[in-house]
Amino acid sequence: MTSRYNYRHLAFTGSKDRITVPQKVRLQGELERLRDQGFLWMHNGDCVVSDATAAQLWRKLGRKIMLHPPLIEKYRAFEAADIICEPRDYLVRDRHMVECSEFLLATPQTFDEQRRSGTWTTIRYARKLRMQILIIQPDGTLNREDY
Repeated sequence: MTSRYNYRHLAFTGSKDRITVPQKVRLQGELERLRDQGFLWMHNGDCVVSDATAAQLWRKLGRKIMLHPPLIEKYRAFEAADIICEPRDYLVRDRHMVECSEFLLATPQTFDEQRRSGTWTTIRYARKLRMQILIIQPDGTLNREDY
């Protein structure tokens, strides 16, 4: 897919409750691979645990972060960023992150799709837009979805 930007943009979504050790290890490797493929920007929801982990790993790779914070700050991580967007409702900001990107990287808390999960809702929206998606399962296995 050709980027609609001068630089390649990825969106990240993950659980605010946990990221497993196998997910974190795989995430590091996948972020390095994406960096090597020319991705510069990560669109990140700035929530605790998974979002914070992804932002910190991406920053260590010398890449740029655009935060899309939630209106409700209870689970906000307040990570460092190059750009911070206006806070929005969870579902609105998740859709905005996907719409600003060409690739979605996800670390869901469960193997199976859940109805009341922001991570899975974001994955479903990316599917609707026929984006490339990489899901890192809790055991570290990868599910690739290319449209």
